[in-house]
Amino acid sequence: MKLLEESSSPRFDFCYLDGAHDWFTDGFAFFLVDRLLKPGGLIVFDDLDWTYESSPALKDTQQVKRMPQDEQKTPQIRKVYELLVKPHSEYGEFVEKDGWAFARKSSTDPNLTSYEIRKEIVYRRERVGLGAAILKIASKITSLK
Repeated sequence: MKLLEESSSPRFDFCYLDGAHDWFTDGFAFFLVDRLLKPGGLIVFDDLDWTYESSPALKDTQQVKRMPQDEQKTPQIRKVYELLVKPHSEYGEFVEKDGWAFARKSSTDPNLTSYEIRKEIVYRRERVGLGAAILKIASKITSLK
């Protein structure tokens, strides 16, 4: 909200969406990311086929037990990707790999139309917290074919 209040201009080249894993939250999150992602930018979705039913931490909670069966069984991030991202006229170059989904926002720049992403990453030996997540994402992106 604060980023959009400051300026509605797209400002990010890369967005990693690892959200609440439900249609309502992550569907809305996609549209917020879309507002902030620059043309040519890449969005990554984690846990594409995660479900409430398969979650060891959540499947036996009262919140999940109160959900309709189809909501428990449905991989909701996949639904966001299939029903919101893929049909969106400004997205293409869809790739799925190891439970992750990738999409590139359209660009008029011919140099930004492929998944040939070349970045040099410098990091310390300790891979913890956000640094570990960034390294995991970077290795997935650079291994896309």
